[in-house]
Amino acid sequence: MNLQQRRLISLNPTYTPPYGFLFTHLVDKGLYEHIIEIMRKGVAANPQAEELLEYLLDAYTKTGRELEAMDTMEAILKIKVKSPSFLMRLAVLREKHGQNQKAMELYKRVLDADPENADAQSAYLRLRFKVLGVNEN
Repeated sequence: MNLQQRRLISLNPTYTPPYGFLFTHLVDKGLYEHIIEIMRKGVAANPQAEELLEYLLDAYTKTGRELEAMDTMEAILKIKVKSPSFLMRLAVLREKHGQNQKAMELYKRVLDADPENADAQSAYLRLRFKVLGVNEN
């Protein structure tokens, strides 16, 4: 981060454009840990800044930090309802980490928005059977 960008952020940490410039600059260099550090500070100053949360989500995803990515996705959902594909992405992560009830709720939200989504149908039923203790075969 150059001195001018640091000054902009320190003068007004809720003003988001400098974060976007930093994100682009650091992504080009592959410095995702720096992105995480900077975006966490930005989100702390402005928890409703969807753009900063999206940057943070991208950095968590690139570094394989799925638990933090899931928490960030939940924060984004509190600000703005996302597409069924965003919900599916979170549901798959929740299921992968054994959070089956939360995953089922997300698959249900996908189906509410897109009843024909075959992947969500299959995943929802699979988890429903698992929760009920029913063998799929």
